[in-house]
Amino acid sequence: MKSICYLSVLLASLLTSAGALAAGAPKPGFDCAKATTKTEKMICGSRELSILDKDMSGLYRTLVAGEYPQAATKQKEWLEKRKQCESSQEPEPCLVALYKMRVMELAKLHVEANRFGQPYCSKECLYQWGYEIEDLRLGSDSVEYLVLNGRYTYGVVTTQYYIGTFDKNRLEPKETICSKQIADDGRGAVSGDKDCTSEKARARFRVSKK
Repeated sequence: MKSICYLSVLLASLLTSAGALAAGAPKPGFDCAKATTKTEKMICGSRELSILDKDMSGLYRTLVAGEYPQAATKQKEWLEKRKQCESSQEPEPCLVALYKMRVMELAKLHVEANRFGQPYCSKECLYQWGYEIEDLRLGSDSVEYLVLNGRYTYGVVTTQYYIGTFDKNRLEPKETICSKQIADDGRGAVSGDKDCTSEKARARFRVSKK
């Protein structure tokens, strides 16, 4: 009798834990309850793909809202490529690689579209004219980007690399990797992290805790 009670309690505990995990799992940019294709179901069952799809969908919708040229046409072409992964020997790795390339492409377009003076900026966007996106990785619940922020103010050239995420269609800083300032005075005095280069920032970005 005690064994039956113990098993009942254990089963209830496992079901509760599974429900909690499911509730906290990353969600893609579409409703998994309406997933019908093999690809959609694979995305819903993968943490990596769910995270990538969420960012891709958000970036794409922002570009469409700003009427960025050929955004919809390019997305349709990409979706056709995505279908081809279904017949791949390793469909999930195929999708992950394809998604990473598309997310990087859309992220760069997003930054380019939102530069000062561009007409494609939607109402929610933020002008980000000094930014460049150099790399990406998967965080616990979102895509994280290696961002270069270069600016020139009052005779000083500032180079800053940081980890950023897209939040409500804006590229928000999360953690600084390195920063340096070079004086434009003929001597080029450097302050901050002298080793703050693209190569060093990429290396730190790839090994730092996700």
